[in-house]
Amino acid sequence: MEIARHEPFSPGCSNTTTERSVLTRMSKILVRLKAHYWGSKVTGMHLIQKILQIFKNMGMLEKYGLLIFFLNSTYGQKFPCGIVSKNFSVSRFGADVMDTVAVWTKKLCADIIQGGTPPGNDTINCEVDEKQFSNYPVLDVGTGNGLLLQALAKQGFSNLTGTDYSEGAIELAKHLASRDGFTSINFLVDDIIETKLDRKFKIVTDKGTLDAIGLHPDGRVKRVMYWESVSNLVEPGGIVVITSCNHTKDELVQEVEDFSKRKSGKEHLDEGAGNVPQIFRYIDHVRTYPTIMFGGVEGSQHHRVWPLYLRLAALPSCPADTAIRIYRRFLQFDPSRAGELVELLVSAGRWQEAADHIVSVLNGGGEVGDNDRSLLLKLCDLLAKHADEVAGLKVEAVLRGAMRKFPDEAGRLRALLAECYARIGLYDKARDVLEEGVTTAATVAEFGLVFEAYAQLEQSLVAAKMEKAAEEEGDRLVAGCWLADSDDGDMCLARLERLLDRRPELLNGVLLRQNPHDVGQWHRRVKLFDKGPARQAATYVEAVRTVAPATATGKPHTLWVAFAKMYEAHGRLDSADEVFSKATQASHKSADDLAAVWCEWAEMQLQHRRFDKAVALMRQATAEPSAEVKRRTAADEPSQLKLHKSAKLWSFYVDLEESLGTLASTRAAYEGAMAARAATPQMVINYASLLEEHSYFEDAFAAYEMGAKLFAYPHSKPIWEAYLERFVARYGGSKPERARELFAEAIRQAPPHEWARLFLRHARMSVHEAYAASAVELCGVPKVRQVYEQAIESGGLQRRDALALCLRLAVLEEGLGEVGRARAVFVHASGYADPDGDEEFWTKWSGFEVWHGDEHTFMDMLRTKRTQKLAGPPGIRARGEQKDEKARRRTDRLDAPYSKRQRV
Repeated sequence: MEIARHEPFSPGCSNTTTERSVLTRMSKILVRLKAHYWGSKVTGMHLIQKILQIFKNMGMLEKYGLLIFFLNSTYGQKFPCGIVSKNFSVSRFGADVMDTVAVWTKKLCADIIQGGTPPGNDTINCEVDEKQFSNYPVLDVGTGNGLLLQALAKQGFSNLTGTDYSEGAIELAKHLASRDGFTSINFLVDDIIETKLDRKFKIVTDKGTLDAIGLHPDGRVKRVMYWESVSNLVEPGGIVVITSCNHTKDELVQEVEDFSKRKSGKEHLDEGAGNVPQIFRYIDHVRTYPTIMFGGVEGSQHHRVWPLYLRLAALPSCPADTAIRIYRRFLQFDPSRAGELVELLVSAGRWQEAADHIVSVLNGGGEVGDNDRSLLLKLCDLLAKHADEVAGLKVEAVLRGAMRKFPDEAGRLRALLAECYARIGLYDKARDVLEEGVTTAATVAEFGLVFEAYAQLEQSLVAAKMEKAAEEEGDRLVAGCWLADSDDGDMCLARLERLLDRRPELLNGVLLRQNPHDVGQWHRRVKLFDKGPARQAATYVEAVRTVAPATATGKPHTLWVAFAKMYEAHGRLDSADEVFSKATQASHKSADDLAAVWCEWAEMQLQHRRFDKAVALMRQATAEPSAEVKRRTAADEPSQLKLHKSAKLWSFYVDLEESLGTLASTRAAYEGAMAARAATPQMVINYASLLEEHSYFEDAFAAYEMGAKLFAYPHSKPIWEAYLERFVARYGGSKPERARELFAEAIRQAPPHEWARLFLRHARMSVHEAYAASAVELCGVPKVRQVYEQAIESGGLQRRDALALCLRLAVLEEGLGEVGRARAVFVHASGYADPDGDEEFWTKWSGFEVWHGDEHTFMDMLRTKRTQKLAGPPGIRARGEQKDEKARRRTDRLDAPYSKRQRV
């Protein structure tokens, strides 16, 4: 059973005199017919049809529609429609309603087919096959123009029958169905009250017939007869779909239950005596038009009346009392617009009524919406600005309750509460409220509102005090007595100045309340107390207790370091050591942060020349944690367990040992770093260089080998470069087998694209050493120098080959101890080197100056590199270079196809 309430057809009326006179005469005729219509059915129907024919002949189709509506809704009869023009519909239910009912009926059937359980206390015993869906027999009682059956046919129903007691209606329905292509619909003349049908239907629909029957003078009896006929026409498990505009859902459900009781002979069954067998049971309903509840009755005309009525209330000439009464009545129709009545009451100066109305709306219960929010804020405004006129409400309780409910409005509400206290002269309470606001504000916007109100309050008090002091004339008799001095203007001015001075601190507090783990804000807060070491210390203590390293923004360990340095700056080294000691036991984001704390602690000891303590701290930090420490800190402080593997910490430690310790302690530090796998490639190279400086060459080579095993390529590349270079410089060609093994190991660890360079280096080293050794043996070193110089200055070499010869000559001079000659060779070779491309040359020269030069020679090397970079490409500077480069590129282009074929 479906209940849908909607608006009936409401045609307009002509304003012409002729049409009004015709309507008047027809209305009088209808009034007379009312007394005789039901007594003489044939005569009454005949007269009514004649009246309708007159309207048709006059072309007054709209008036005809009005007359049909008047007759239907008054007498409850469906009059013949055969005389109606095919272009004009007098149906009380529009086509959109038909489509809605048809679609909803199809969905209901589909849900039952798929096993869906409709609302109710039991399950409908309706076993259907989806294949038979379209074959459901459907009966439309009081079909009228048959449009509902057409809508059902569009949804796939094919076994459709329509009945109506009016032959004209059946003829019209057949005509419309034939015109629209629905020839399979069966239409019959039959009165549902005294039906002659002897078959049953799966679905029975009614679109207003029950409403029309209910308008009969004997409607109660007729409706019982209607339900009796319908119950005989619908098969067990079938569905009755009713479309009604005169009854609510609850009324129809109650009517069906009463019929069930009457049908079962248990109308007077006592409550609790048993369950009444249900002939019909309510399933569901759908609304085809929106409805409005007013005065306990649902209707649909309010939205047409109230806009006009509200326009009347808004007129300037409308008395305030009348407008208020109109709005009070309107709120029964639309309670969501309660704010309009409040605005009307406020504009009329009725503060008490406005407050009472807001309270009544807010106490209605339910969730707080946007409308309730605006009303509550409006109530707060009323209480704050008109506290004397509004009685029965506690201002502070209401405003603080609003603060709790709407925290984002807390700033404005606090300002209103302070304004309320200021209006009645309670300035101290106003200050307390605003002071609470600026110290507890959760957002910058809230703080801005409260602070501005606070500053305005103090400024107004200062201005008032100054005006009062200017106007008053003191008593001359007691002019000089301090007891007579009641001027506290200086105190008010001091309060204002202090408030303005506190603004940065208060604003910083807001930001920290928003994110208490913001390290940067804590540092800024400390800077605000530069003149107060005690407050700085208290701020640092609060910061390190509050900030959680896991969720911190910034580096939390810097708070500990800054805390200790503050004590150091004031000469309290013992307190600084205590802070650092606690910092090493606190939580940190990573081991590097903890290592930074240890390094800062040792750095402080070095600055105060406490070298032994600095070394002791580094040894303590780099020591592997004991089993007890591992057990205690495994879950809570993983950074403590990883500290001894921090490269940053070991780098600081080895530098400290190399500067302050002995060779043995320095070697122990380097070896400890490599054993902990915390060494860096540069640390390995530095260790090997240290050993070479002390003539521990084999130990240095062992350090190179150990470091090369710690790292994979490309991190091991600088170690191998230094190892091979120092080995060749040390042994030259005297140990070819060992050199071959070193190059083989370097090639094994290097990626394929580095093999060619290593092979070439090995080959050049071998040939050069062999020829150099022979030249030295046969002719001496001066002859070797002459050979190198002639080859370089001949101009027949390519730039890269000339650069390679220069490097070999420089290595030779360095090996002979001729540092000045070697530096001159490097300077000459810079003319062949590319500052951006020949990294190997510049690296070797830089290493040479590090080993044998000083700050000035290193700066000269950098200056030479910068000069060569500005001078232009090195190929233009070297003689014959352009020709050689062009020839090489030409050879590469010629050899490219051959090389490609080789790769294939």
